[in-house]
This record gives sequence, C-alpha cells and structure tokens, in this order.
Amino acid sequence: MQKIHIYGGYAGILPSFLLTLAIIYGAANGIPTDAPAAILLAYSGMIIAFFGGAHWLPGIKAGNARQVAVAMGAPALSLVLFILAFLFWPSVSLLGMVLIFGVLYRADAVLLPEALAIDGYQAFRQRFTIGAGALLLVAAIAMIF
Repeated sequence: MQKIHIYGGYAGILPSFLLTLAIIYGAANGIPTDAPAAILLAYSGMIIAFFGGAHWLPGIKAGNARQVAVAMGAPALSLVLFILAFLFWPSVSLLGMVLIFGVLYRADAVLLPEALAIDGYQAFRQRFTIGAGALLLVAAIAMIF
C-alpha cells in the first residue's frame, strides 16, 4: 500500500476520536451523551461493515462458511447493538462493539492471509481495529463512570 492510502485510512478514525472526546466531555460535565454515543455506534457499525466486507468474496470463493459468517454476522450484530442502545444503555452497546472489533481482529489474522500479505495492509488493519476498539472502550467507560 502507498502511504497516502494508509494515511487516508487512519483519517477514518478521526470521527471516532472526536465523538469519544465529546462523550468524555459530556460525562465529565453532566451533559447527556446518548446522541454522540448513537453516532459513534452508527459510525463504528459502518467501519465494521467495511472491514467485515473484506471477508465476503474470499469466503465465497473458498467456500468458507466461517468467513462468510464473519462478513455477514459482524455488521448484523452491530445493527442489533445500535437498536439496543436506544432501548437500554448505550454503554453496553459500545462494549458489544468492542467485542465485535476483537472478533474482526482475530478473523483477519486467521482468515485473510493473502489480503494481509499486501505491504502495510496488515499493520494498518490491526492498528485501526485496535484503535477503534480502544476508543469505543474509553467512551463506554466514560459513560459508565
């Protein structure tokens, strides 16, 4: 991958960072944080769908049902968590998203060896997944405490 593609990819985490800051600020100052949490959940769901989508074609070509399940299940689960955030506590849904990012991290390592062989792509996906999951975790902790 060229560096410009990697930098552009990392720029995609900026909205998560800003929303997490808004949640921390709101929680610290008694300002409601449900709206930024909902936006963070929606944005994280979009990232999960994009990252999960990388498993779709290789899974179908290889006839790998686990890989197709990752491609379909991760975005579907993130949608369920988004809906549950409006019924219960958004912080629980944020923690659920952290788990989905963890599953994607592991699935990338196990199920995408040829895609991850692209120069710089594996490190990018791993760092992005860890960063996005960490921001969700920080946002959830800020809302809980």
